[in-house]
Amino acid sequence: MNLGQTIKLLRRSFTPKMTQTRLAELCGVTQVYVSLLENNKKKPGIIKLEELSKALGVPISVLVLLSEYESLNGSWGDLLGDVVLKIKQKTKLE
Repeated sequence: MNLGQTIKLLRRSFTPKMTQTRLAELCGVTQVYVSLLENNKKKPGIIKLEELSKALGVPISVLVLLSEYESLNGSWGDLLGDVVLKIKQKTKLE
């Protein structure tokens, strides 16, 4: 998995699903920029990475770990499932 796929998966884990437009609004960028990120045509700088992680409800370290986890372990589904569950629990509390 790569960073773009991770952003897309986390964005879609919200109920209802967060749109690219909403993520863009939260991060102060355009929907086109989010699309480019998700398709790995653009790489965010550290400030945008921080804004993305905040908008997606995960620390930067988790965002990076999820994007690299497959190459480290070969199976990230369980880890991602746990993170998505935590995000859903957090959004229900707010």
